[in-house]
Amino acid sequence: MEVAGGKDNKLRVCLHEAFGTMLLLLAINWGAASGTIAESACVTIFVAFVITGAASGGHLNPAVTLGVFCLYGGT
Repeated sequence: MEVAGGKDNKLRVCLHEAFGTMLLLLAINWGAASGTIAESACVTIFVAFVITGAASGGHLNPAVTLGVFCLYGGT
């Protein structure tokens, strides 16, 4: 929760992380079907980072957010 206000809005941060992860998984699935995994993953990572970066730091991985939360003990 290294973004400003992240400690006060843990639910919002987790929802942004889940949304970014969902976008990335969809892009990889759809890219695999059309043979453009690299291009679709790159564009999706950029778009998801722009959308979720201000709220969660743009980890796009809920495990990273949970790890930061556990490391600092929620303080």
